[in-house]
Amino acid sequence: MDEIVEHVKTFDITLWKNEENKFLKKLIRTFETNNIRAFEDISINFLNWNNQINNTKIVIISTDNPNSDSWYQDLYLTCETHNLHATIISSNVLTKTIESDNVKYIFLKELYGVYYNPNIRTNIKEYKNLYTCLMQRTNYPRLKLFLDLKKNNLLQRGNVSLLGFNYDNKTANSVLREILDKHDIELDFELDLPFKNFEDKDSTYKVEQQSKYNIVCESYNDNAYPECIGFSEKTFRSLQIPNITLMLNKKGSINILSDLGFKTHKINCLLDSLTDYNCQNDFIISALENDYCEANEVVEFAEHNALILKKYNERINSDVFINEIVKNI
Repeated sequence: MDEIVEHVKTFDITLWKNEENKFLKKLIRTFETNNIRAFEDISINFLNWNNQINNTKIVIISTDNPNSDSWYQDLYLTCETHNLHATIISSNVLTKTIESDNVKYIFLKELYGVYYNPNIRTNIKEYKNLYTCLMQRTNYPRLKLFLDLKKNNLLQRGNVSLLGFNYDNKTANSVLREILDKHDIELDFELDLPFKNFEDKDSTYKVEQQSKYNIVCESYNDNAYPECIGFSEKTFRSLQIPNITLMLNKKGSINILSDLGFKTHKINCLLDSLTDYNCQNDFIISALENDYCEANEVVEFAEHNALILKKYNERINSDVFINEIVKNI
């Protein structure tokens, strides 16, 4: 898959992964010291559960992708069968209650601190492009946005990528072909993935900060996992960059960020009211074509957001904070 991930394995991506791994290792080690079994959700196999783990408390750490309804059903059954009391620690926001007599869910906002990047500078010289839109994992909503940008002659005005990445070791063009076939789309031009119309930088944020607008397409802005709103490095990296972020996420995501203290351009309140990605795409095209937003608070917002993430980062690197988590299990 090296052909596909050319501009993804960059310094700022490595930075947050290292921060996350450092925190998780320290947290799991502290749980083990207190005789509490801790797992990362991706490593759990409910079908082959260790029968020696029973009549006890366990902790499941979920920091990235949301879990499906079937995953939770398997968890409930495993807890009931083995008399387990499970606590899920996550940075995903749930819009429905999943707790039961055996399962507790803890939303940990401080986990967003792994995305703090002290290398991003907030001084603006001049924007080189109208917008940036980097899309690594490719699904139908993202392909649709790419096609809408092309249809409206906007590709040449921004830094745009559509890499054709997916988690199945398929080539970029085979991923594209599957999406086209599934949605009965006939292209009237030749599209060869991975697509990228800009020169790579050593950091993703150096590509994004070249533009006035940055379009953030969160991974699960579709019908999958409707009861979960997630934020990844794409959102929090962009919030630290002095430009206008246009956020494509589930309805209610902007209110969540606001409640957490983050500041975004007011245009996102309109985007947040649109529940369908087709409507969001139309709005994005209109915003870019008319360029009606003033970039007059972007520095203040970027500095404010970076300060919040810095405080979160300091918290997750604190022994006191880690011990607080353990005591709350």
